[in-house]
Amino acid sequence: MSRADHTFQFTASAIASAAHDEAVYHAERAKYWQGEQQKAAAHIRETATVVVSEAPVTGGFRMHVGVDYGDAGDYLRLGEAYEKWQSHRDAAERFRSDAEVYGTQGDRVYELSLDDVHHFRLHGGERET
Repeated sequence: MSRADHTFQFTASAIASAAHDEAVYHAERAKYWQGEQQKAAAHIRETATVVVSEAPVTGGFRMHVGVDYGDAGDYLRLGEAYEKWQSHRDAAERFRSDAEVYGTQGDRVYELSLDDVHHFRLHGGERET
């Protein structure tokens, strides 16, 4: 039997507890990234400008409008923060739902794959930040 075929037994209450902990972690990360998005957006609002130029053409002019998005680093951070905020928010919701479902099963024992054990972080250990 290969390691990929191994299964591990965990009670529903242990899975529910681990899912709850993951939901809390992801909710905290979502809050952090939402704050980062708001900070980047505030700085972009302060530094972004609209550039309007005119080019002469026969019988008049052609207007060109361009946007300078302000601080390039904050503009990139805005997108990164939004994606991470959404990702953590969605993960928190999934884990909250998992915690509720497994929480209804008491001490029923489930056979989990190694991937499931890692998904719920049932292996313990510190999380890398």
